[in-house]
Amino acid sequence: MQELCSGAYRPQPLLRVWIPKSNGGQRPLGIPPIRDRVVQMAVVLVLVILHSHAEAYRPSEVRRALRALQA
Repeated sequence: MQELCSGAYRPQPLLRVWIPKSNGGQRPLGIPPIRDRVVQMAVVLVLVILHSHAEAYRPSEVRRALRALQA
């Protein structure tokens, strides 16, 4: 996806579907296109990788051990 790398990517409109409710009303449901779901999943994977390498989010045991070594 060259659009994604170049910054020109724009999501497509959702497919709007109305789901009937038990009280007679309707509930809106937005269904994204497959292309947008792939991009969303790629963003989630990148965020998970960045989060796992962030020092501020290390488990508390590791932080305590590092502070003990510095003391």
